[in-house]
This record gives sequence, C-alpha cells and structure tokens, in this order.
Amino acid sequence: MEGYKNSIDQLANMHINNYFFYDVYNTPANPFPANVERFTQDWATFLIPKGETDPEKRKTYLPVIDTDAVKELVSHVHSTGAKAMLYNMIYAVSLDEKIPDQVKSAIVRNLQDHFNFGKTGDITATDIQQFLDPGDPNWQNFIINVMLKAMKEGGFDGWQGDTMGTNLVEKVNEPGKAFSLSENYPKLAAAATEALKKEGYDFMINDISTGDADRLGKTNVSAPYAEVWGDSIAYDSTYQALTRLTERMRDLYNGKSPIIAAYTHREKNAAKLSKDNELLTDAIIAASGGYHMTTAALNTSQDEKGFGVIQAEWYLNQNLPVNADFANAEFNYQEFIVAYQELLRGRDTLAHDTRRIVDNTNVLVNGNFIGSNLDNADGVQPGTVYTITKETKTGDRIAHLINLVGITENKWNSAVNSTTKLTNIQALYHLVKFQKIRPNMRISTGLPQMQ
Repeated sequence: MEGYKNSIDQLANMHINNYFFYDVYNTPANPFPANVERFTQDWATFLIPKGETDPEKRKTYLPVIDTDAVKELVSHVHSTGAKAMLYNMIYAVSLDEKIPDQVKSAIVRNLQDHFNFGKTGDITATDIQQFLDPGDPNWQNFIINVMLKAMKEGGFDGWQGDTMGTNLVEKVNEPGKAFSLSENYPKLAAAATEALKKEGYDFMINDISTGDADRLGKTNVSAPYAEVWGDSIAYDSTYQALTRLTERMRDLYNGKSPIIAAYTHREKNAAKLSKDNELLTDAIIAASGGYHMTTAALNTSQDEKGFGVIQAEWYLNQNLPVNADFANAEFNYQEFIVAYQELLRGRDTLAHDTRRIVDNTNVLVNGNFIGSNLDNADGVQPGTVYTITKETKTGDRIAHLINLVGITENKWNSAVNSTTKLTNIQALYHLVKFQKIRPNMRISTGLPQMQ
C-alpha cells in the first residue's frame, strides 16, 4: 500500500491529475460490489499455467482485490487533487455471469469469423467474456446504472470505458439486420456521457487507433482517449503516423487534447527500457497536441523515486525497471509540457499549421541541412530533425524540432532507438511575409532539460 501511495505522490509532483484504476473490477456486470471485503477475479484464467490442473492450486494464481485498499488509494488520489476512473468494458459480461433478462435483447452473433470473437454463427464471445450490442437501449440503461452504483461504492470520479475491437454481427432476436459493433459505440458513449454528467461523473472511451474518432468525437466525452497498437496496424507504427493520429483525434474531438496510450515496448524482447525512444514518443505526441500516457503507479518496475513507465497494454506485466537517469528525464519532460501546455495543446493552439514548412532546408547541424517533416515525399527519416509546425488563433507560429539523429528505424515502438546529442544547431524560419503584418515580431525558445 505504501509503495502505491508513494508512486501517486511522485506522479502528483509531475502534475498527473487523472488515474485509471485498471483491472480492479470484479466482473463487467458487477464491477465493484458493495459490502464485500475482497473478491477473486475468477475471469483471469489466462494467468494460470497451462499445465496446472489442480483446482486448489489454480485458484492461487487468480488475483484477489481488497476493496478497502482500493478505496484507500482512491482517497489518496483525491488528496492530491486528482481524479480516479474505474475501468470496465462497455459491452461485455463474464461467461460465468447470467445475462439479466432485461438485456437479452442485446445478445449478438457473428456474421463472419473473427480471431477474438469466434466463428460465423457463434455467439460473439472470447474465452472469458460475451459481448453485447452497445447500441441496445436496454443494455445501455443496465450498464450505466451498474457503473453509477460501482463508482459511488468505490468513491470513483468516472468510468474509463474499454472496447475490444469490432466484428460484423446481428442481434439474435433480429436476424438479417447486420451491423458492426463499433457502429454503436457512439450511441452508448453519448448516453453514458449524458447520464454520468448529470450525476457528477466523467466518461471516457477507448477509441482504438482513433478508428472511430469521426463519430465518437461528436459525443462530448470528458476527454478523448486512444490506445495505439503500432505493429499490429502497420501504418500506425511510424513517427509521422503518431503525429497524424494525434492531430486527427484532436481535430475530430473539437479541439480537445487527446490522451494517447502508445505502448513503446509491447511484445519487444528488450533487455532494458529505451529512454530515448520513450522520450521521442512523449515529445511527438505533445508537439502534435496530445498527451502520452507514460507514467504509472505500478508499484513494480520503478526506480527509487517511486514511479513506473507503461510498457505494454497489460499493466501488471511491466518487468523492465526505470533507472534514475530515465526517471529524471521523464520528470523534466512532464514539467516542460505543463509549463508550455497552452502552446502545446491549448484551445487557442490549432492542431496543425495551415502553412506547413515544406522543404528540408529548415534545420542545419554543423552546416548540413537535415530537416524532415510530414510533407516530404519520404516522410520522417532516421538521421534527421523532425519538424512539427503549428499556429495559434492569434497568428503566432510554433515550430517543434525533434531529434531523430542516431535512431536506426522509423518506429516509435522501437526497443533499440537512441539519439545522438546535437550541437551547433541552426533553425531557419522564413519571416519576411509575416514581418509586414507584425513588424514587432518576437521569437522565443523552450527546451526540456534532457537530451
């Protein structure tokens, strides 16, 4: 308990003000039961070794959640001025849960094979959960009320809604009417946002790889949030893709700054964390108007300063430690983006510059031109300085310079990328036409205290 509290205190020093309580739920349809001291997460069977058949030994591998401990941590989060969000799926029940009669209208079956949800004709389910139509009004009413009770019981401030992907399905009681599960995410998001806000709670939903931003952006969720998977979706893995995804989300969510969970070491066989690549990912998302969800109160894989770095989507499996140098650099980065937050992601800063720098002659190191940007035919390349330019509503221009010299591959989820410290840098920015409009122009610079 003290380890978690110390982690939260350190994150509070970095101005973190929203925490996701990930996988502390009992079941999707009863996430935080009342009058229960502790519960076992019977659904977490994937933690049991495949060769273990003894029933009693199998139980020992399942997590046990102490509800008083969770409430104590929520209270500690509140003492730092932050909010605590309860994680839960938006459209699932555990296989061992009885589906309530009032939501049986939401049962769906697959109209095509799916690697997670089963074969054509099967009820849509994984090996631990059954999935329902998020657009069904009966299901929406049920799960919203379930979450209201759970948040009140645990003292939480909102619901962090998760999604598992989509498939072409039909309702069992409405055969012949095909639809994609994700089509109805906005219906549930809009209903949940409205209902929860009336009761003083927040609602967020995982817009995986920003795939539903065009529709979810219209639902007025409390904050945009997306997991970005990198190599599992090929076009998501490059640095310029990270910029495009962040800008796309901010544009489609009406200028709200998105939270991006980009897992830098997902399924990587790395011996240690890549500090430079983590900071590159932090910087590119921040320069694009978003926030990289990097730090966590993991109580594992953290340095003596008491915080960890999220490495993969399974937050309990974070086995690479954060050393003191990495911790100091991450702390300085968090300080920098708070100090310059209005320029990075404020409402008056447009998501992108309508007049991008369009050539490679904007950055020199030791007299050599090495700039690159999104509009170059070859995109962002290792060995260059990546430029991201923005403007404000009042006409100010912002140019971000991000060092890619020394990296070996154009992938934000690389476990081997490291950068070379640059000196003797010149940045050229053509101001002639702007001087006629603003003759008393001023140029300012900002630099995080890290390499």
